[in-house]
Amino acid sequence: MKHIPRMAIMGLVAVLCVTCLAACGRSEAGHSQTFSQQTLNDTGAKPQDAQPQQDAQPQQDTPEPTQPPEEVAAEPTAAPASNQGNAVGTVVIDAGHQAHGNPGQEPVGPGAGETKAKVSDGTAGVSTGVRESVVNLEVALKLQEELEARGIDVIMVRDTEDIDISNSERAAIANDNHADLFIRLHCDGVEGSSATNGFYTLVPGENSWTAPIVAESAVAGRIIHETVLAQTGANDRGIKERTDLSGFNWCTVPTVLLEMGCMSNPTEDEKLNSDEYQRQLAVAIADGTVAYLNQR
Repeated sequence: MKHIPRMAIMGLVAVLCVTCLAACGRSEAGHSQTFSQQTLNDTGAKPQDAQPQQDAQPQQDTPEPTQPPEEVAAEPTAAPASNQGNAVGTVVIDAGHQAHGNPGQEPVGPGAGETKAKVSDGTAGVSTGVRESVVNLEVALKLQEELEARGIDVIMVRDTEDIDISNSERAAIANDNHADLFIRLHCDGVEGSSATNGFYTLVPGENSWTAPIVAESAVAGRIIHETVLAQTGANDRGIKERTDLSGFNWCTVPTVLLEMGCMSNPTEDEKLNSDEYQRQLAVAIADGTVAYLNQR
């Protein structure tokens, strides 16, 4: 083995030490750069250079001053169902006339010597040519629906054109069923006056047969008459008492006869034959009937 001089060895050691120191300096500088990039404060100072800080408090948003909430009116809600539109009772509906009249005679009242035809033919539309009995029945069937929808028991004198029932027999149906109201539906025909139009109500006048029902019939007639005028806008032909009608004189329960319009008036004839106006009449008559039944 070749001998290495002492001085050469010492020089070699010195070189190695310098090299190691340089490498360590580069390593510390790189670590410091990475840390400073991650942790520099807003001034760019390193953490060890910055002043000690208190633990940061969580930032809280300060709400803007607010005014008391305005009171908002509640939206209107539908009223709960009530019995205002309903009534309890029995109503008999007579669609006046029939397909063919019956000229046979019957007393105008119980025990009367005077007689009248059992049932007449009725009138017909000057514009449509439709028979009154047909219009009466169409409205009667709609009225039945409206009354039943309001909780009222309904009995129909007829639901077809092909029957033969006299006026006294019609009244007997109402009597036998102890009707709270007997509604007779008709249309008018005014000879020699095509201009006459409107709604006309007949109620029993007082005589020996009708005395017990006059007052209640008058109340029912007034309420229904006013309701129909208000809801349909029909011309007001008034309310009239009659003592000569068999259908009244044979009746023992409150009764009204409603002349729903004039088929001798071309315009009203067309209206009476329209489904829309018939429904209007039915609704109005039903509402008036309910009002009458509920006020008793």
